[in-house]
Amino acid sequence: MSIQRNVEGLRQNAQKKRQESFDKVDRGIKEMIRTRQKINFITVAAACGVSKAFLYKETEIKNRIEHLRQQSTETARIAPEQRPSESSKDAIIKTLRERIKVLSDKVKELEHQNATVYGKIVQMSEIEAENKRLKVQNESLNQQLRNTAVNQPNQDVITDLKVIEFSQADVLLIQNTQPESAVNVISMEDKRAVLDRVSPDLDSLGIKVNSTLAKVIRSAPEAAVLSAVAALKEAIASDRIERPGAWLKTAIENQWIPNEALEKTAKAGSSGQPTFREWYDLAKAYGVITAFEECDGVMTVRENAGGWYTYEDYVAKGWTIEYFRAWNKRRV
Repeated sequence: MSIQRNVEGLRQNAQKKRQESFDKVDRGIKEMIRTRQKINFITVAAACGVSKAFLYKETEIKNRIEHLRQQSTETARIAPEQRPSESSKDAIIKTLRERIKVLSDKVKELEHQNATVYGKIVQMSEIEAENKRLKVQNESLNQQLRNTAVNQPNQDVITDLKVIEFSQADVLLIQNTQPESAVNVISMEDKRAVLDRVSPDLDSLGIKVNSTLAKVIRSAPEAAVLSAVAALKEAIASDRIERPGAWLKTAIENQWIPNEALEKTAKAGSSGQPTFREWYDLAKAYGVITAFEECDGVMTVRENAGGWYTYEDYVAKGWTIEYFRAWNKRRV
């Protein structure tokens, strides 16, 4: 029993010394890496105070030293001309600065979009508050009428006054289509009248009105439908249309107008000035313009917040064709 205890003690003591050697080598290698010393079996053995035999015997330490030695050798082989020069550093700095400028422009663009969205949220909140106010007022009037009916039973009194409640989307649609805040709700009869009015022209153009096209015509403003039909006639005269029905649907949805009308308004041609169509398409793709109208030769545009401005006034606010072209170029 005594012999077995002595053997166990020797084994534990050997294991402890081995672990201490492991720790000593680990600390030594880390210090050599920090001070950028040359690493191989000879230098590690000298720095850590262990024998080379121990380093070779322990597989884990051996592999680590060989790996670090290989890295050190490859670093030493790099020729001076292969290392980064001052000119290459300058090129990298220039590239990073250009990237920062692009990202800065993108941040400004996103800030503008956020401001637009915030404006819409504020507008929706105001509409919600007005809707609640009308509900309270409606209930008060109903109560007054009911009291009148009780106090004057022999009189014919309206006992239930109802206020038509518009959804937020309906109110926005009314505001956007009526810049003077005149609330005019288009009846179904008026919508059918628009379709009946353009049906002869569509028949003459050989267009069969399906349910999809009829829905688009009924839901669009009359001016947009008439302008799109006129643009279609102009396009057919130039032999550019293969599917006139689909072309008309797109023209109504995007509120196209004939080129002749555009040319009267936009300052385009040999002078190299942008056309209204190019400006409008880019502004709509950018998200700041949603519609336009022409009245007596004057183009007015509707921004996404619902306000109406003349084309010239909106360009004067900074929404130039050059700005949209630069944005479109970055997007592509």
